[in-house]
Amino acid sequence: MAEFEDIDEVFDSSLTLPINGKKYRIPPVSGLDGLWAQRVVEEIRKAKNGGDVDAGKLNDGDERLLYQRMLGPVFEEMLADGVKWDRISHAGMTMFLWTTATHDDAESYWKAGGDIPEALGSAESTPNRASRRASAAAERTTKRQVSTSGTRAPKTSAAKRSASPGATSSENGG
Repeated sequence: MAEFEDIDEVFDSSLTLPINGKKYRIPPVSGLDGLWAQRVVEEIRKAKNGGDVDAGKLNDGDERLLYQRMLGPVFEEMLADGVKWDRISHAGMTMFLWTTATHDDAESYWKAGGDIPEALGSAESTPNRASRRASAAAERTTKRQVSTSGTRAPKTSAAKRSASPGATSSENGG
């Protein structure tokens, strides 16, 4: 049986962003922070679908928490390097999209200077890799309806018999 390589050898979900001439390598978010970010996205979508025009707007505390969770130790490194807040927030949102949407969405956001892709707030947004895997797994585990052996009467026939006026239990097969 073949032995698998360590996942870190074949899969790198870190993100490197150049800011002020320095390349910041942002490590992948923790499992808990990834789940938290997914919940944030779902709450934003629910609010937007419910007509809340302010959905997705964060207060200062929530905004800082989002950037800290998405940037991990690089958040403090950026502060220590004197990176301006608008650059830190831009990097944090880029990592948020890298984590919760697609790499293309994150790249588009980065290059656009902060315009969030329109599709992210809608239910039709492209799901991220984890969502696609979860959907595929659910499809694989959903039990398929088995065919009947043909001994049972079609539902319409049974419904017609029981709905007939004056039908007795012996006529209904009982």
